[in-house]
Amino acid sequence: MQFTPNFNLQDNLIRYFREDVASDAIEMDLFGLLTSYTLKARSDVQPRGLDFYSIVHVTQGSAWLWTQSDARTAVSAGDCLLFYPDTAFDFAAATGDATVDCICFNGGLAEHLKQTNLLNEGVRSIGASRRLLSIIRHAKEGTPAGALRAHSALFHLFTELEVERLSSTEAPSRIAALIDAIRQHPEIWRDSHEMAEFCHLSEAQLRRVFKQETGLSPKTFQDTVRAQKAKELLQNGFSVNVVSDLLGYADPFHFSRRFKTLIGNTPRDFLNS
Repeated sequence: MQFTPNFNLQDNLIRYFREDVASDAIEMDLFGLLTSYTLKARSDVQPRGLDFYSIVHVTQGSAWLWTQSDARTAVSAGDCLLFYPDTAFDFAAATGDATVDCICFNGGLAEHLKQTNLLNEGVRSIGASRRLLSIIRHAKEGTPAGALRAHSALFHLFTELEVERLSSTEAPSRIAALIDAIRQHPEIWRDSHEMAEFCHLSEAQLRRVFKQETGLSPKTFQDTVRAQKAKELLQNGFSVNVVSDLLGYADPFHFSRRFKTLIGNTPRDFLNS
């Protein structure tokens, strides 16, 4: 199956992203391409819908997405957004400018991806690497081999995103297990890579889901739990040296510095307050 070329996409893209943009500012190929486009910040919601499928990758800056079901969702650099045709949404930079790459497409393969649940709307993380560009370059080769490589790469990307989406549905229970482990053993120092492996998530997924569940980043949560445990131990009469050792700090000086940063007082001032 092949994507259907749709050369009317250009006008739709222009009307959506910026009404005064010149038509030659949009690169066009088999899919309809918007590359390195700068989104301007605004706060008002202007619902609209497109008449094709699209994937948008935020490569720089931050943005927000509005949908009828989820109100506003924060979007960061490295996130991509998937849209169905005729779905009401709005999308703009949050503060300053945001830069995006975009591929728009329709036709039999797009419908097949949707029917087999490989194409799901929403926000996903694909990282900082501009992965849409390789698909675009293959498509612009203008050869059957280039078209095949482009279709294959896009199909692979959507498959990968769906696997990650299914994994993330189990993320809350894994995050709960991580939170429990941190609280039970605050003396174990876990970096973001170790915590992501514990939850079977990428580091980007871990940060996103952990913040959704706790309101804090994994590191901030871990530091907060450790600081609360330190307060408890100090109040129970343990010395600074012992508390430092029990909680796995490099030395008492390191513990005192971190305690003051997190609590606002040195351990001694905390006990005297």
